[in-house]
Amino acid sequence: MCPKTDDELTPEDMERLLSAVIRIRKRRRVALLGYLVALVTLLVGIPWSLVAYARGPRGMAGLWVMVMPILAVGLVLWIFGKWSRKA
Repeated sequence: MCPKTDDELTPEDMERLLSAVIRIRKRRRVALLGYLVALVTLLVGIPWSLVAYARGPRGMAGLWVMVMPILAVGLVLWIFGKWSRKA
């Protein structure tokens, strides 16, 4: 079965195509928003972790602070990924 051209599509087919395009566009918009929020989280989190590490006690005890921005970015990407799949 070869694909139909736009002239051969029924109004129901056009409606389904349009709804699929709108759904994909909404998913991409949510994903882009997630990437931007993750970028801001990383750009704020890294300097914050460096300051927190510098002001903390000396030694390896405060090194866990460096992992927190990466975990926050992972959490943001996971939440927005779930949200975009529901969209």
